[in-house]
Amino acid sequence: MLLILQNSLRELLSLPRRRHLLRSDGPQLGAAGLGRIGRTELVLSRALCRFTRIDLSRLPANKRASALNLQLPQWSPYRDSDYAVAWSDGVASVWCWDQALADAALVARGLKPQSLRKIPETLLRPRQTEGFRLLACLDGFEGQCWGASQLLASRWWPAMPDAAALLAFQRDANLPLDQQQSTAPVRELALQARTWAAFSGARADVAEVSTPEMLLYALLALALGLPAMAMGVDQYRLGQAIAARQAEIARLSEQSKPLLDARDAALAALQQIKALDALQPFPSPLMQMVAVARALPEGVFLREWEMSDGQLKILVVSPEASISGTAYISALEQSRLFADLKMITQPDPKQMGFAMGLRTQQALNAEPRGDLPEAAESFEAKPQPAAAPQAAKASR
Repeated sequence: MLLILQNSLRELLSLPRRRHLLRSDGPQLGAAGLGRIGRTELVLSRALCRFTRIDLSRLPANKRASALNLQLPQWSPYRDSDYAVAWSDGVASVWCWDQALADAALVARGLKPQSLRKIPETLLRPRQTEGFRLLACLDGFEGQCWGASQLLASRWWPAMPDAAALLAFQRDANLPLDQQQSTAPVRELALQARTWAAFSGARADVAEVSTPEMLLYALLALALGLPAMAMGVDQYRLGQAIAARQAEIARLSEQSKPLLDARDAALAALQQIKALDALQPFPSPLMQMVAVARALPEGVFLREWEMSDGQLKILVVSPEASISGTAYISALEQSRLFADLKMITQPDPKQMGFAMGLRTQQALNAEPRGDLPEAAESFEAKPQPAAAPQAAKASR
């Protein structure tokens, strides 16, 4: 996040407040630039710089800068060197110049070297994608070989190079044969307002950041920090409120635990009742006896009752007259508890046997409420014991 913020601010401040040129014959002071906050820039002529590329992509990213710092003093021909380094995929593009020589020239013109942002001229010329080109520089000429929008090789000549020098440079740069040119037009490209690649010194120390930049960093950090602190306070208050609600929920859960336990026990008992009911697929014997008793006329009584595997056999006796089986079957059918009724004649005309099948409880439950068996309705409508005294009093 800090790196993104720093790059964004540097992009904002990249327009120079003033731009000076340092040629091989000395500084050339420039007029006021486009920026009002950025640092004063010093453009170093290509004649004062050396260029190379160092591939450190095989090293871990956090060790590349240290490895580069070890290699640069061995490559630089100057006793007191300064550098500009642009990284791309682990490859460092390095420009080097004689810092003592450059600082002496600046001091001679009354400038403070430490206050200037030094930029090699090559970084301010427009970028190319592929191939070879020949540029006119502040001093002399520069040949460049490009690939994948990266500067692969660079060579400077004080005067216009001949065809042999151009081809030798392109061969040394391993440029493909179809891109090599024995002659090339000299291109004069204006310096851009910004560099085509982000760069830093070899150590990228804090001294490269100007005081106005540091002030803006501090103000921006403060502007971002205040809302973040406010959000942090809101988050803390929200966390406290959530914790209080969770504590309240825990307290209410503890208070309601007996009720929940009783509910669970009632549901378990209901499941047991349903399981026991499922074991008896037929209506209870009490309902069957009520239905049979309602079908018997006055003076007729039940002598035998045999029930097995959904079949019921009964024997009824009339002490005074013979029994009409058809009337009994009609009365038993009206109860709807029985099906497939059959008469079993007896030697004594005052006795009659009946065999019938029992209808299942599931079949009875599927019938509408108004179609329930008369025996079941009368059993459910049986008055409660508390109502008996009132009924007796009303009959008197």
